Amino acid sequence: MKTKRYTVVLAGVLLLCALILSACGDDTGAEVPPTVVPTIAVEATPTLEVAVTPAEVITGTEILTGTETMTGTEPMTGTSGISGSEELTGTDVMTDTEIMTGTETMTGTSGIGGSEEMTGTDIMTGTEPMTSTTGVSSAGAATMNRYGFPGAAGESVPASTIIGYDIRNSADEDLGSVEDLVVNLDSAQIHYVVVSFGGFLGLGDTYYAIPPEAFNWIPATAETDARLSIDITEQELQDAPVFTYDDDLNVAGWDAAIRNYWDSRLGTMTDTSPMTDTTSMGFPGAQGENVPATTLIGHSIDNSANENLGSIEDLIVKLESGQVDYVIVSFGGFLGIGDNYYAVPPREFTWIPATADSDSLLTIDITEAELQDAPTFSYDEDLNITGWDSAIQSYWDARSGG
Repeated sequence: MKTKRYTVVLAGVLLLCALILSACGDDTGAEVPPTVVPTIAVEATPTLEVAVTPAEVITGTEILTGTETMTGTEPMTGTSGISGSEELTGTDVMTDTEIMTGTETMTGTSGIGGSEEMTGTDIMTGTEPMTSTTGVSSAGAATMNRYGFPGAAGESVPASTIIGYDIRNSADEDLGSVEDLVVNLDSAQIHYVVVSFGGFLGLGDTYYAIPPEAFNWIPATAETDARLSIDITEQELQDAPVFTYDDDLNVAGWDAAIRNYWDSRLGTMTDTSPMTDTTSMGFPGAQGENVPATTLIGHSIDNSANENLGSIEDLIVKLESGQVDYVIVSFGGFLGIGDNYYAVPPREFTWIPATADSDSLLTIDITEAELQDAPTFSYDEDLNITGWDSAIQSYWDARSGG
């Protein structure tokens, strides 16, 4: 009963309070304004438009993964690390279409385009496809010479040294010796090595004309002399077309059978013309003539005043190109005793071909005094030292304006 009474009293108190509050509100007559919630204006985020031009410039530090293909023209500046494939530092410009895979490190300034030339310090490892043509001279022709002796790295030797050399094959079988050299006078190049094989003590030997590129030149060492080797069997040599000194070497196609035979084994000979224009190094007046070196050696020399200026003692041959760099002229002395030797470029001579009434002539447009003023040549010269002929070159260049 007490709990019920307390509840009634509490309800009455609350009712009284409500009446008092209601009365107070009516007395003021003031209007209570509604609660206003402030509005926050939010600006729309502008759309960022990115213009991409054909020439992309990438700066800062960029990481590219996988194998990247770059086309068009993309200059790359700053330091760009290309993980997994390439790292390019400095300023590297790549033009055309270059695909670089594997591991390539390029430092400094490296421009690659058209015919690729890499300067500074450029290290490329792994697999790098490059779409340009490299290893080709500015004229677009390979710099190798097909009349040279493989293995001869810049060596020069007298023709008289080559003549008589023994020849062996890779099985160390004796395949005869060098009997002669066929010289093309227009270019002053060795076109064939004449090999003597068979017979006995030089009697009954058979001759074979073989292109220099078929041989391998093995330089001399402290223990062994220089020598020539050839990778054919005795039977293959005997199957080759023979060469005779009765052949007219100046008839077109005189060596067609010889060329065809060695073409089938070497796969490199295509014609008898030099790969590059070497006529300026040959004998003026020679109309495509081919002459055995042994015919040139001993040939008399006259000047334009019909004075005798000695004879040809030897030829200096640059083995790497098969080029006859110098004609060794023997002059002075008596009966070959006390002669002086002079190395004269082939271009200084004029070759006058033989006719039905006269033998071939070799002339040179200098006086006896001018020849004697030229630097002398000695067989003691080391022909493989750079600059051994600098004085000789200077003398003849000054005369010819070369």
